[in-house]
Amino acid sequence: VLDTPWSAAFISWVMREAGLSASQFPPADAHWNYIRYFIDHAEDSDAAYVSHRINDYPPKPGDLICATRGNHGFIPVYDQAPGVGLSGHSKLHCDIVVERNGNSLGVIGGNVRNSVSKTTIPLKANGLLQPTERRPWFVVLESRLSP
Repeated sequence: VLDTPWSAAFISWVMREAGLSASQFPPADAHWNYIRYFIDHAEDSDAAYVSHRINDYPPKPGDLICATRGNHGFIPVYDQAPGVGLSGHSKLHCDIVVERNGNSLGVIGGNVRNSVSKTTIPLKANGLLQPTERRPWFVVLESRLSP
């Protein structure tokens, strides 16, 4: 079993394989690096994603959804300076939304039980993410790319 988290490297690899440049999606070995980039570069028209609080935007295929991992007491802050609350000490996980079926999402992520896995995520009745103890979702990165 690998002890080194590799889910951010998986997401970065998928983005490279999809043909995105480093300015559209900066490759990262930790999710907080690209999440902070998209929060800080919300006005950058070349950035492939824009961040949303989970209570402000219902995820769709092509988006990324991100949660904290473990019991680290990490609570991201959006209402201060961009990127506040995101640091190298933040243990995170992000999944790629691949489908939406009613009030659930099909997502794919790396390093889920040490594999690439598809998971079904239930949504609230209004289509927004519902944080759980296992996956305390905190951000949706909306894809600006054409479907």
